[in-house]
Parts: sequence; C-alpha cells; structure tokens
Amino acid sequence: MFWNMKQTSRLDILSSLVREFNIDVLMLAENTLGAADVLCELNTSKAADFHYNTGLCERIDIFSKFTQAQILPQFESNHITIRHLNSSTTCDLLLVVVHLPSKLRQSSESQAFEITEIARDIIRMEDKIGHKRTVLVGDLNMNPFETGLVTASGFNATMTRKIAEKQKRTVNTRSFPFFYNPRCGAC
Repeated sequence: MFWNMKQTSRLDILSSLVREFNIDVLMLAENTLGAADVLCELNTSKAADFHYNTGLCERIDIFSKFTQAQILPQFESNHITIRHLNSSTTCDLLLVVVHLPSKLRQSSESQAFEITEIARDIIRMEDKIGHKRTVLVGDLNMNPFETGLVTASGFNATMTRKIAEKQKRTVNTRSFPFFYNPRCGAC
C-alpha cells in the first residue's frame, strides 16, 4: 500500500487500513510520523511483525513484514527507491517507489526528463538483478497520458495488456520496454 501522507498524523486510520487489507508492504511519502511510532502501532496485533526497511531516500518510508535482507535497496535518490524484494514466500521482484515533485515546483518538461532518467535506472537495475519483474508505485504528480509516462524513452506506459505483452516497441531502431499501466484505462 502506498500513501502520500501529506503530513497527516492519522496513525489510527493508517493502521486500520493495513490491518483491514492485510498489507505486507507499506510505503509512505511525506511521512512526518516517527518510524518508531508507526512500527509500534503496526505491531500492536499479535500476528503483525512489521520492520522499518531503512534506505537513503528521505521522501519515502517503507515498513514491511519483510526483513531488511529481504527488501534490499538497489538504487536510491531523493525521489526514488528501487528495492529487490526476495523472499521465500513471495515472487522475486523489483519494487520501485517514486515520489516526484509537484507541478508547483517542477515544469512538465522537467518531470518528463526525470521520468526518462528513472526509466533508465529501472532498466539498469533489472539488468543487474537478471529479470524484468518490476512493480512501480508512488506519487508521480503526473496525469496518466503526460509525455514522460507514454513516450518511448520514458515509461512507455500502455493501458492494455495485449500491447504490454509485446514487451517492447522500436523507435528509430531503438527498443524500449513497455510498462503496463492499467490505471490509464480508468481515466
């Protein structure tokens, strides 16, 4: 579950959602609650065993039922963390959590450029790990059809599984992998 807290202090609502939906990985942006307070609240249930998965990205906090060794940071910057989630109980995947600046602080063109750089970082990490099982979540502060999301050198997002199953598109002899974004179809 990803939630941009926008500096809310409603820990009671957060913990209720985590319990109700049996969340394994909680990703928070703009979190002003202390990690110890969040952990204490999440672990009030006897069945809960949440850990704070530390990293260098200051804009994103990750709490999960996985240990630090099972959700290792692979790449981090101010706005992104890429974690290798590898547990014997789940599929081996890359978890990409993003929190980009809003349009109040960055132009659409700058956002599109940043998406292009993030796409390159993801491809580099997929090559390092050896697979393309990647889940991207977060607050991009962009609409689903903006340039950075749909351009080939950006996320190359498509809303249909049939197109995504083609795995890539070629533009001027360069291949670009698709990202499947079912959210696009809901707009």
